[in-house]
Amino acid sequence: MKRSLAALAFFAFASLTNASTGSYSMDTDVTKTDRPNEYLCTVTVSDLETGEVLTAPQLSLLAGSEAHVTMTPEKPGGREVDLRVPIASRPSRATVTLEVRRAGEVLAVQKTSIAIR
Repeated sequence: MKRSLAALAFFAFASLTNASTGSYSMDTDVTKTDRPNEYLCTVTVSDLETGEVLTAPQLSLLAGSEAHVTMTPEKPGGREVDLRVPIASRPSRATVTLEVRRAGEVLAVQKTSIAIR
């Protein structure tokens, strides 16, 4: 009985550690442009395990609007990256939401709030 419980615990642990969802970083910068009420959001999304940059879009948006972009994988089985950036009508901060998916399964969700420079 003790052996079967130990084996069950081992397999449960192994299945959890092998279900890799990955770790991702989101480097974000939001700046006001020279145009009235226009902002530029630059986001670099990287895989922390491999160092691979998944995407690095620059999103231009107006105050009081939201930018939304989805980067689809070039290869089957690749990771899809979804970014949302709403900007208030009188912004001092922006909130960026990142979601990474593979084959419809959510691997990571991250939200960050950043001061606008």
